[in-house]
Amino acid sequence: MVMRSASLNENNFGFVNAAALRVRVSLPEGFVLDPAQTRLGASISSSSGSRHAELALEALSTKRATRGGAMWSAELAVTTYEMDLTEASARALRELQGLIASGKVKDVQLEVKVRLKQAPAGATSAKVWVDLMLSPLEGYFPLIDGGTVSVDPAAT
Repeated sequence: MVMRSASLNENNFGFVNAAALRVRVSLPEGFVLDPAQTRLGASISSSSGSRHAELALEALSTKRATRGGAMWSAELAVTTYEMDLTEASARALRELQGLIASGKVKDVQLEVKVRLKQAPAGATSAKVWVDLMLSPLEGYFPLIDGGTVSVDPAAT
């Protein structure tokens, strides 16, 4: 499981279109994502209180690609999963956005929790890339760029 967060402010979070929000997870070949168990967490802290929601995702597409290729590492073949919010999660996100109008927002956090369905036998860790898109005009931005995630032995 991976948890990584991005800090936002009330201006950019308040205008996120839940229908346009996308999460993209890339894993090395041999590792299989469990989109049904992968979550986008959203937390708001304001003068009127704090709220957190675990937002379910659903798969849109799966593609093969390469990632990495930085100065000291070779490119790695990956499977990239693109997901969006379920309808119920889109409603929950809009409810959270409604809290912005109810008080002074102190903090907005988004985090992605990645769950694996399958990993190669004996694997103890995997590289992972997680990208988030809040608006098609702005495109994807990285939350995790080639980080390492521990593999749950139950997934191997």
